[in-house]
Amino acid sequence: MHSVWALTAVIAGSILMAIGLPSDQVAAQGVAERPIYRNFSGPLDGVITNLYGGDGITLQGSDVFSHAAHFIGDSLAQFNKLSLGVRDLTFPILNPQVGVRFKYDPVLDEFVPTENSLSASAFAFDAETVGKGELHLGMAFSVRKFDEIGGAPLDRLEVDLMHVDLGDNGSDLPCIGGPPGACYAFERDVIRLSIDLEIEEEMLALTGAYGLTDRMDVSVFLPILRTTVGAFSSATVVENPTRVFFPVAVHSFGGDSGSAIDAVRAQRTGIGDTVVRLNYGVITHRDDAWNVNAGIDVRMPTGRANNLQGLPEIGIKPRIIASRDVELGFGVFRPHVNIAYGFNSGVHREQIIDYAVGGSFIFEWSSNQAAMAIGADFLGKNVVTRRDEMGDDQFDLSLGLSYSFRQGLNAYYNVLLPLNEAGLRPNAQHVFGLQVRF
Repeated sequence: MHSVWALTAVIAGSILMAIGLPSDQVAAQGVAERPIYRNFSGPLDGVITNLYGGDGITLQGSDVFSHAAHFIGDSLAQFNKLSLGVRDLTFPILNPQVGVRFKYDPVLDEFVPTENSLSASAFAFDAETVGKGELHLGMAFSVRKFDEIGGAPLDRLEVDLMHVDLGDNGSDLPCIGGPPGACYAFERDVIRLSIDLEIEEEMLALTGAYGLTDRMDVSVFLPILRTTVGAFSSATVVENPTRVFFPVAVHSFGGDSGSAIDAVRAQRTGIGDTVVRLNYGVITHRDDAWNVNAGIDVRMPTGRANNLQGLPEIGIKPRIIASRDVELGFGVFRPHVNIAYGFNSGVHREQIIDYAVGGSFIFEWSSNQAAMAIGADFLGKNVVTRRDEMGDDQFDLSLGLSYSFRQGLNAYYNVLLPLNEAGLRPNAQHVFGLQVRF
């Protein structure tokens, strides 16, 4: 099994490199500004905690004071907290059905191909099936470069490390260099870390949909991921103002201390979580009425969670989809509403409600053999089992453009824009896709 995953990673890496992605650069932005990044051999969720060798900040020792461990505990706790914040890199399933689909025609008493069937929504679904025996295959490429976490820029993060309380006397004691009120409370010194995080995910997604019956189809979403995590940190000592009462620096870098600057980076390629989706037409009408589909997504934990490429255990997400067609003379407007409830949908196995409201406007010409669609969707994700409040409620806007060629080939582009600052987010996420109908 391990050899299969290794081979898959090699093949995926070759595919991602072949489509012109930037190569892995181990060196930072200039030797004068930063050190060479250390290559980290462990899983990606350990990159941040491996800063400063994984054993925290150590300062210069002296004959009077030993500071080998005085900032270790808090630095490790802060690194772990930051590391947990970057683990929730889930990706919504892409729409595998943008080609011709089928609806029930009560006059003919059978399912017929849907006119104006093109969709411009990569992240939302319409309430039609692909049709019995129909096969849709697709491929999409996306890059996510994460820029903020909880609204804070990833390249300008600051973390303050507090001193260990020696003797459990509080940060005011011990106080050295003079009488109370005129002495140096050195336990109030702080080590301030200026951190620049690099988190990027490149995805090649394979999608497929097959019509089991006229009312039921099954689809598959298989992502191949290349994930990069890098962390650069520069540490400075912020002395308490009472330092004026003592002539010698108690806390400093140099001598036998660790380095004030560190940088570590790692990249992994592998398969993400596979999603199998079953879709059934519950209510089917003509184009002028609402149609309703019920479906269920089953997420298989085929990706490695510790490499930020999957979630632990199987996830289940029931889904309801409603859509209709509105003839406007010069085209068709197709509004849709999606709502789903996911079980085990995050790194903390939380339950999540996600929903989409939007639609596409479709233009057709050449006797319905070619078409273009534009669309927009409001996407929401709300964590039911509240966790850290940092990424519990996320809202995005998706804008899309799709074009259908005469040969049954569909090309589409979507951009996903965050509408709030919750969680770990890119400023924009671009998705390019192709789908073919057999």
